[in-house]
Amino acid sequence: MLKKIVIGLSLVLSSITFAQDKWVPSNTVTMLNPFPAGGVTDQQLRYIATKLSERWKQPVIVQNRLGAAGTLAAASLTTAKPDGHTLAILTVNSWRYPHYNELSWHPIRDFKYVVGMNAYTLGIIVRADSPWKSLDDLIAAGKAEPNKYNYATVGVGGGGQLMMIEIDNTTNAKFTNVPYKGGTEFNQALLAGEVQFVADASNWAPFVDSGQFRALAMATEKRVAKYPNVPTLTEKGIKVIGQSPYGLVAPKGTPDHVAQAIHDAVTDILKEPEMQELMKKFVLVPWTKTPQEFEAYATQYFRDVRPLLVKAGLVKDAK
Repeated sequence: MLKKIVIGLSLVLSSITFAQDKWVPSNTVTMLNPFPAGGVTDQQLRYIATKLSERWKQPVIVQNRLGAAGTLAAASLTTAKPDGHTLAILTVNSWRYPHYNELSWHPIRDFKYVVGMNAYTLGIIVRADSPWKSLDDLIAAGKAEPNKYNYATVGVGGGGQLMMIEIDNTTNAKFTNVPYKGGTEFNQALLAGEVQFVADASNWAPFVDSGQFRALAMATEKRVAKYPNVPTLTEKGIKVIGQSPYGLVAPKGTPDHVAQAIHDAVTDILKEPEMQELMKKFVLVPWTKTPQEFEAYATQYFRDVRPLLVKAGLVKDAK
């Protein structure tokens, strides 16, 4: 009799586990994007949304939630139900922003980390008709006329500005940061001449490929295969290797099996040929992380980044 009860209990537990592993949403899923429509993140999310809709047989929609240096989308999750039906892109800015301001949310405690996706490639980009043919030319201009020339980034205190602060500190050149809400906006600003260069993530790649923009340097460890003639900042003696990772998070309290199911589905889609081509087009670096790996990275980065922000002059003390 006991043996039958144990066997029966095992079957019940197995069925529960199987059901959890096969979680699918019961209604519409909303994915919040912190950047404007048309940018690389938006294109990627909309592709993922289409594929998830086909996979789950439920609508998956993308909403653009702009503001607060690309952190508003994730912050919006604090009022959402923890049931897997509301997700948001969280970028590295969400781990820096709380060091700049007192906020109502915490980047580690208030989210359920779901899946690391990619990392943006940071670069220094000018228009094709710019008189600056190299990074050396740009630096010389910034020394000769400090703060005269403007550069575009996605928000104050983001990866682009941190990159430029290190360039300024290393070379004694001085430039002025002009923040925008995303790559779509800063590309248009450069085209219109509102800024003289872009110092941020690779929404600029199609314009470089078309010949409208020119890349002067990359904040990568090695030269980017797509642009073999473009030097890295480290080659120029500037110790900046800028990885700007991002991924999907859910509200705090989202069950583990739900997060894992979303992770598995998104990871599969990231491997599809169309997605791989999109990643190559925008020089996105694969950064696939499990929920546990994503949270561990976020926790360490949030802890370790404050001294770097102090050094950059963006935060007063290291606490």
